[in-house]
Amino acid sequence: MFINLNVIACTRLVLVFLESSLRQAFVMPRQGGSEYLFLSLQVLNRNDIDAVDRYNHKYLFLFFGFLAISTAFYGYFHDPIHCWTPAQFPSGWVNYTKTICWITNTRYVPMDETDIDQAPKRDIIYYQWVPLLFALQALMFTIPANFWSAINGSIGINMHKIVKLCGDIEYLGERHQDIRYIAKLFNRVLLYTKIIKPNTRCGRLRYMLAKVACFWGKRHGNYLVIVYLLVKLLYIGNVVLQLYLLNQVLGTDYWLYGAEALYDVVKTGTHQESYRFPRVALCDFDIRSLGNKIHKYTVQCLLHINVFNERIFIVVWFCLIVIGLANVLTTISWMWMLFATDRRRFLKRSLIESELYDQHNDKIKLTEFSNKYLRMDGYFILQMVEKNTKDVVANEIIERLWVQRPHPYESTERRDV
Repeated sequence: MFINLNVIACTRLVLVFLESSLRQAFVMPRQGGSEYLFLSLQVLNRNDIDAVDRYNHKYLFLFFGFLAISTAFYGYFHDPIHCWTPAQFPSGWVNYTKTICWITNTRYVPMDETDIDQAPKRDIIYYQWVPLLFALQALMFTIPANFWSAINGSIGINMHKIVKLCGDIEYLGERHQDIRYIAKLFNRVLLYTKIIKPNTRCGRLRYMLAKVACFWGKRHGNYLVIVYLLVKLLYIGNVVLQLYLLNQVLGTDYWLYGAEALYDVVKTGTHQESYRFPRVALCDFDIRSLGNKIHKYTVQCLLHINVFNERIFIVVWFCLIVIGLANVLTTISWMWMLFATDRRRFLKRSLIESELYDQHNDKIKLTEFSNKYLRMDGYFILQMVEKNTKDVVANEIIERLWVQRPHPYESTERRDV
């Protein structure tokens, strides 16, 4: 069986990458001079995100990691290339030909081209690096989630633990006591990011701009919202960057690859062989013999690994397009929810169900509760709780916050002197 060093090296790099990723996911930093293992993946199992984010940084990470391992092992355990060599080549020369044609580039010339020397040169440079390419893509899908996690920790608000604790309420015995504890924790977070009440003109202008998210900061009640929308844009940019990367590495118009494959299936009933992943290519190499003579050879090689790559990259194209559209739609949805809708409707619905809201006497109180107490970040956390748990949990937290809200709200504000 033909085994080449390049594929072995790729396999080892892929395994090292996945080992380091899993080590980071399972092993916590030292606390008290000891290390302990998580029972679940810390990095992949986050609760402070929506479903589309989870598909980005968890399922697509696992998907591309699987592709990296499978393509590496396919090249390791199978002959990735076969070459039609001259009859005078002994077996050692045949193996040498396969090796040099694998580690160097081949070129694609259509079979109907009569003059191969004058034919347009289209080098095939990607097939050796496909496992590493998939490993890189898997890593890229984790970058926005890691950025979001780092920002959460930098301001002292661990949304992951807050939302996880809300989700665990369903399985805990002392439900009402746990709701009170979460509401107290929630209140502490809101007071930690209390409003800066300005006395200067510049401060008052900044205060007004912060209400419409034109100015943001840890003390303006909109920090988490702006950062999360930035993370959403990172997810969109990640998909665009990956499409551009594949287009450059494959050396083809990969932007339309999946659409063209779908068109072929609809038109002809079968998928036609693509010039992007040719099964037959030409390999040019030189051999130095005694007397310092250079012999040039051109052999025809069968890249049957491209049968595998062709199907995989069709699936990859559709995955990137679908997740890219989902990222755009959810970003628009979050922006509409946070900026265009009335936050009071969401709060009023929960308070009316619990009979804590008086339609005639509590309108001003509800406005102050939404704009001065919860603000955009508090509303955002409640929305994230509702998306990752049951509606009743978010409703009970809102009810408890309403009951224990401070009076007056101005007492929670800090003056900027």
